[in-house]
Amino acid sequence: MFEIMGTLYSTFMQPGGRNQDGSSKPDQPCISLLVAEPLRNGEVRHDMKTLKVDAIEPFTPYQNKEIRLRVGLFARANELVVFGLKGSRPSLVEPTATGSTGSRSA
Repeated sequence: MFEIMGTLYSTFMQPGGRNQDGSSKPDQPCISLLVAEPLRNGEVRHDMKTLKVDAIEPFTPYQNKEIRLRVGLFARANELVVFGLKGSRPSLVEPTATGSTGSRSA
């Protein structure tokens, strides 16, 4: 299982559009997380991650709080795409566990 930890910065609906075959795509709920990624030299890089989720409502009470979320991963065009697993709900990160925030596997 993979999870990501970060500060919930915002929730929003990404506008839909049209697929290549002309069918319409619905609006997609998304969240923005500010994550701290440790670097090899011991420094930390802060990065904004946008994740697609199945619903915004479970995330709104956690605005500006550090959360943990189960995620899925896949590679596309030399980039790792991270998305919230269907049915995955956020949980608050314990205050003592905030030392290293970022993606990790368990």
